[in-house]
Amino acid sequence: DKEYPDIKSTLIKYYKYLEYKLSWLNELFDTFIFIYLNVHKPFEHPNMIRKCVVLSDTDSNIFTTIFWIFWYTQDIVINDNAIQIHSLLVYFVTKFVEHMLALACKECNIDTKRIKWVSMKNEYFYPVFIRTTMSKHYFGNIMIKEGVVLPKYKFDFKGKNFKGSDLSPEILDIYKNFAKNIMSDIEKHYELDPNMLINEIIKYELMIYQSLQNRENTFLFNVPIKNKNEYKDYIISHYFNYMLWEEVFADKYEHLTIPAKMKVVSLQYPIKFKMFEMIETDKKTGSQKYRMYLDKLKSLKNKYPAIYKKLYNFLSKYPKKEINLMLIPTTVPIPKEILHLIDYRSIIERNLFGLYLMLRSFGIIRIETPSKQNMLFSEIYKHIEL
Repeated sequence: DKEYPDIKSTLIKYYKYLEYKLSWLNELFDTFIFIYLNVHKPFEHPNMIRKCVVLSDTDSNIFTTIFWIFWYTQDIVINDNAIQIHSLLVYFVTKFVEHMLALACKECNIDTKRIKWVSMKNEYFYPVFIRTTMSKHYFGNIMIKEGVVLPKYKFDFKGKNFKGSDLSPEILDIYKNFAKNIMSDIEKHYELDPNMLINEIIKYELMIYQSLQNRENTFLFNVPIKNKNEYKDYIISHYFNYMLWEEVFADKYEHLTIPAKMKVVSLQYPIKFKMFEMIETDKKTGSQKYRMYLDKLKSLKNKYPAIYKKLYNFLSKYPKKEINLMLIPTTVPIPKEILHLIDYRSIIERNLFGLYLMLRSFGIIRIETPSKQNMLFSEIYKHIEL
């Protein structure tokens, strides 16, 4: 009071003026808002109750005031006028929720003096909020936190597939920057350029593809390898792939002492001993894709006969076993002998899954291959052929 007497006086004037203006709406609120009938079976009225709710959880929900702002301004904008309308509506909602909770307390026979003790606070204000088709994956800029206007936006980025510990630091930076650029474009221009977004993702797809071609393991995922006796059945575990590395590749590259982590190299097609028998007998059966993969294994025999022979001998001991992936030590580059066997599409897709998820929010999806796999944008636009 003593330090800021002018501010106190000004605030009181604003409060009194606002109270006076809102008093004009008393009959409207008493008739339609502050009624003494609670909403029963809200799940039977999804359109009435949920139209403005963007996301919800057991103890919270995120709602939008975009319909009211558009009605008032005849535009979808983020400016002082829109924020003022938004703030007034949030105040109304807060009071309405307070009223409904009081009714619920009254129905539970709680003392009348205490029925307004239960309340819900308005925690965050996002000028733009983007949800995805996957549960608990969203992002937005926080402008106001618990009634306090922040000096600058706080970026809120939620979702395991956006911030997973299995993702490389390079990919995490790509996700965050891509999301921030989307937010910036919406806030500045109120629209997005789909061509720009797709071209950006093509750039990252080609970056990962080139990295794999250069035998770099930067974008390969890690898996832990334990001691043999820690597995119930080591044949169906990653320990089997560790055995393959030690018997086939380790002499040439590097032996690995376990327990340790190894990098996962996905393969285009499951390798099994039957394939080697077909190569040795020169049989050509199966689908076109199967025969093409046989030709790739045949080229392994022609270019790297020593590795081919070791792989043949290893699989001969497990004739019914299929190999969908290979493991390499974290300190070793991708063996050149398997570069032509790698499933580039699945590795790139797993790394950039978060970006594809963001684009899906705007209705931008990819084309399916005949084998029900989603093509990369760089395949669709003929930058690479896999």
